[in-house]
Amino acid sequence: MNFDFLKNLSEFSYIYENCNNAEKLAVNMPVQSVFTSRKSAELLARFIYLVAHNQKMEELTFADILADQTVRNFIHNRDVMNAFHYIRRNGNRAVHGDNQEESIDAIAVLEDLHYVAGETACILGLIKNYPSFNSKIELYPNAKFVEERDIEAKAQKMFIEYVKKYNAQVERNAYYQRNIDNLISEFDSMGSIFQIVPGEVDLNEVLEFKTKPVHPGSLKPIQAYYGFLGIRKIKENRGELCRELEGRNIEFTGELTIYGENGYTTSDLGEFVYGVLKDLPSADGFKIVSEYSGPSVDHWFEANEKERKEEFTTELEEIGKTEKFTYILYEFLYNHGEGRIRKFRNGEWIDLEEKFTTDIIDKDFGIDWWCWNLDLGVEFDFDKYPDIVNSLHQCVRNSIPKDQVKYCEDTWEEGEVGILVSSISWYPRKLRVVQDFLNAINDILKPIINECDRSGSEGKWYIKEAPFAIATCVWTNNGFIIKGTRI
Repeated sequence: MNFDFLKNLSEFSYIYENCNNAEKLAVNMPVQSVFTSRKSAELLARFIYLVAHNQKMEELTFADILADQTVRNFIHNRDVMNAFHYIRRNGNRAVHGDNQEESIDAIAVLEDLHYVAGETACILGLIKNYPSFNSKIELYPNAKFVEERDIEAKAQKMFIEYVKKYNAQVERNAYYQRNIDNLISEFDSMGSIFQIVPGEVDLNEVLEFKTKPVHPGSLKPIQAYYGFLGIRKIKENRGELCRELEGRNIEFTGELTIYGENGYTTSDLGEFVYGVLKDLPSADGFKIVSEYSGPSVDHWFEANEKERKEEFTTELEEIGKTEKFTYILYEFLYNHGEGRIRKFRNGEWIDLEEKFTTDIIDKDFGIDWWCWNLDLGVEFDFDKYPDIVNSLHQCVRNSIPKDQVKYCEDTWEEGEVGILVSSISWYPRKLRVVQDFLNAINDILKPIINECDRSGSEGKWYIKEAPFAIATCVWTNNGFIIKGTRI
């Protein structure tokens, strides 16, 4: 019979009895079978509550237990929670006579009971695996329905028996670690289209589907991409990176929010990868917030160079033709000294430069602006205006971060007096302090502004956490100003 894998588990003796009875009743007494399945699932849920909380429960209904956040976190499996709810709802209808259950309905409920019983036994370390469900249920003409009345007491007895031998949290963690091992093997067998090359990148992203994707196939590139990032970090933690990745430092954090009745939010690395690869297809929508720092993610580098794949942002463009979602990206390539912030919404990339404004200089995002480097140069007749040159250099000394002044003075000593600021890092809380410096420079240059031209001026600032923002230093007819936008 389907539940024989529970037969020799003393901790699940009552579960086995009830599940076995539900199977015997499925063909000739389907209503009673569904009701017995419901009682079996409730007994199982009460037992899970006890091991999750490690304490006796208050007077809670079956629905209350399934809604308990500690129980949901302990199970942490959307499919298992959905199966529990399916059994509960069908059992309630059977009790109230709302449906005339047929054997096919009873067997469907029985299959979900088989699933939740098997997964729970695995989570608790009682078994490593269990057989597949056999829907060809035999007829048991002598089967009798026995109404279950004391499941709370039975759950307590099961709990006492279980804790004599096992630590539920230890077993649960081991179960999910085995799942991660299996996922890594499964992911590797898929042949990820994403590879990494030498070089460093900061990559912060937010992807949100507020509703369930129309086409399940839309999720495949998303699962492959975020699974790739998370699994690379797991492998780095384990010391399993090799070849060009060996010894490289990888930092990754991911927060996954699943929308829907059994939704959840997790930032645990293993749970994040598990949720991305297993829960996205059944989610009513989701949001992924990730931060990656380490070897560059490059779409063209593969062991087999005959296969050329599109980069992730290009794949999102294709998905955007049929799906509604929002994607925002902050990316900085250290080996090129280049960064970008992009936003994709309503099927197209938004032109952020159209939104650049000087209002950005007074925004406080709660963190400091990050700056790769700032170069500020201006060209005019230095021999004709030596006092202006001296005033500009003194303004730089008085305004920029003190630990950066030497880089500028070294450049001036080399004869490059027009390079006012030479590749400095400046991390202000507000860009107003930088603009005030630029205004002082502009005031000094004002008498000769028509004789000036910028020379190698370049600077960008980034807010690297959502909501992302970008700002840049630009030269105008009135001098240097900072413009930018937030996403």
